Amino acid sequence: MTVAGVPQNSPRTPGSLSAIARLRAFVEWQVKKSHQTIADLIYGVDTSRGVVDPVRDTSAPFAYDAATPWGSLRRIFRHLRLDFSRFTFIDMGCGKGRMVLAASTFPFKSVIGVEFAPSLCRAAESNLARCRFLRRRTASARIVECDAIEFVIPCTPCVFFFYNPFNFTLLETVITHIIASYYQYPREIYLIFVGMSTVFPQIILIPGMRLLHSSSIPFSISDNRSVHLFLVTGG
Repeated sequence: MTVAGVPQNSPRTPGSLSAIARLRAFVEWQVKKSHQTIADLIYGVDTSRGVVDPVRDTSAPFAYDAATPWGSLRRIFRHLRLDFSRFTFIDMGCGKGRMVLAASTFPFKSVIGVEFAPSLCRAAESNLARCRFLRRRTASARIVECDAIEFVIPCTPCVFFFYNPFNFTLLETVITHIIASYYQYPREIYLIFVGMSTVFPQIILIPGMRLLHSSSIPFSISDNRSVHLFLVTGG
């Protein structure tokens, strides 16, 4: 059937479907970026713009990935009943410090961002210093510039946050150090892994941890990232 010479109900070709899919993905990505950029503008920080800063403690450089969405921690903490005032929150590989800022809105004993790349540390420190209109409830928040395996783990109960910060070899070493810290000072230690579904089968085999919960959080309209919560048990 045609109307004014224009075919009606003509089947879509594979090429047109591919173009529509690409357009939809582009629009969704722009919507996601705009939400996070608007939040950055309100708070007077820059946690959205990407940078490429090689991580020198790995054989393959890691580019700075898009940060975890601002509201993610609130979703994640629904699955953990924490007396925040007893815990230290530690973002391993904190990048520009978005999750450090987000965690500071909870009444943690302390919030720490650990980052190896000097340029990202400076950006995170700048964001902490100039952030506005964000109700901070933590006693203190700071950035520690060091190699993840050299970070001195606090003796307090801890919540460790990992958003795909480095390769599995380094990740396993860091987790092993955390578990060793538990043996030295038995206490509550939780590990949060976001967007690490590809290495989850390896993570779950590491002894001394118990999986508490698995779910996902939205990063855009159609993009969800995995969330896995573990408790260090030492057994």
